[in-house]
Amino acid sequence: MQPLNPKLFDATIAATTEILKLTSPADIMLSRYFREHRSLGNRERPIIADVAYSVIRNKTYLEEISGSKDAPTMCLTSLNKIFGLSLTYLKANVSKKWHESIE
Repeated sequence: MQPLNPKLFDATIAATTEILKLTSPADIMLSRYFREHRSLGNRERPIIADVAYSVIRNKTYLEEISGSKDAPTMCLTSLNKIFGLSLTYLKANVSKKWHESIE
């Protein structure tokens, strides 16, 4: 996995939030998100897609262990529990506005 950075994590949350609205199939919503955000390159898109699909596939599990249904918390929980990234690493590589969700 490419190193995480605040911009990439914020884009992941935005894409996941759109997909969780369930207004269209996830692949169509993700394609639309990438079309609207052309600044995301070939290195960022697979990470965003992996995390977003991970949240969808494991939604019930992530809601149960995180106690939340919001996209930021489920993305953080997915990165920690599914992808194995430590809380220390996540805290160092996401915007400070998400630090409360990590603790």
